[in-house]
Amino acid sequence: MEKIVLDFKGPFRWHGSPEKVLFTQEIAKLSGIYLWTVEQPQGHLVYYVGETGTSFKNRFENHLKSYLSGEYGIPNVEDFLKGNSRNWVWPARWRPPKNRWPAEFIRRISEIMPKLVEFLAVLKIFVAPLQVETYTRQRIESRLAWYLNGKSGDHDENSFIDADLRNWKDIPGGEKILVEINTPYPIQGIPRVLEVQIKKIEQVAS
Repeated sequence: MEKIVLDFKGPFRWHGSPEKVLFTQEIAKLSGIYLWTVEQPQGHLVYYVGETGTSFKNRFENHLKSYLSGEYGIPNVEDFLKGNSRNWVWPARWRPPKNRWPAEFIRRISEIMPKLVEFLAVLKIFVAPLQVETYTRQRIESRLAWYLNGKSGDHDENSFIDADLRNWKDIPGGEKILVEINTPYPIQGIPRVLEVQIKKIEQVAS
């Protein structure tokens, strides 16, 4: 079975000291898998798992635009640091009631923006450069999110990890690889080795 090594680097920051900010790093020019975490005494707790075929810098700029526009939810920082990511300062554009955007977001923008700055200040970033086919990269991201979500495709609204998870089910008989995962600091729930299906089964005409 083929093995791929996922070597996470970080943690980086969204803003602050230039030597710690992801956007100023050479690694930001690469693509691969990334994690958003919050630091806790027992290790970093994963809030989001993502992947990008463009550079990390470009992908994170798009994430930032989504936060600034109200597309993404913004948790209360005090609760977030305690492991509760569902107490919203702003609940995201797509959460009901949907008619709150953009009028309510604009009306509350002077309140929301300082809270966003606070939230991004505690949200840590780990990135793992990875040069593979798009489908393989997406499958690795999906499987890692699945693993961190308790090996379930049904998201628990009380869980910490973000609800926007890609969920692709395995197909019996599909080709698999082993993904070895290295992290510079303890990250809660991250397996050392993850088995990932990377190829769909071709349908053979009878």
